[in-house]
Amino acid sequence: MDRVSIIAVIVSILFLLFVVNQVRKKRLQESYSLIWIILSILFIIIASNYHIIDVLSHLIGIYYSPTFLALLLIFFLILICIHFSISLSNRSKQMKILIQEVSLLKYEIDKIAGNIAKSETTVETVKKVKKTRVI
Repeated sequence: MDRVSIIAVIVSILFLLFVVNQVRKKRLQESYSLIWIILSILFIIIASNYHIIDVLSHLIGIYYSPTFLALLLIFFLILICIHFSISLSNRSKQMKILIQEVSLLKYEIDKIAGNIAKSETTVETVKKVKKTRVI
């Protein structure tokens, strides 16, 4: 292995250790860390045997290996963006449900405490709950 390959392997191993350390310290969830661990292992494999890139690039018809690396990087970035978009959408749905539940619980507490008149209709209740929403 040449000097660049050795440095690339060392950097990839350090990145892998960094991700594992972040999971250990509970700064990164296991579900998100899986992507980064797989990516760092892939980098270690590619850095230790750069001939794999040549073979794969020629296999799909790309004859300049750095172009294949750029294409591979863009592909992984798109996958990561899609993964985080799905995760963000799920969190947004969960947040909406939690806000609605908290608003209803707050209404029930106020009702039990006597702060809300007994004659209030359901329509007025819904209007008050909607006003207390954060979204």
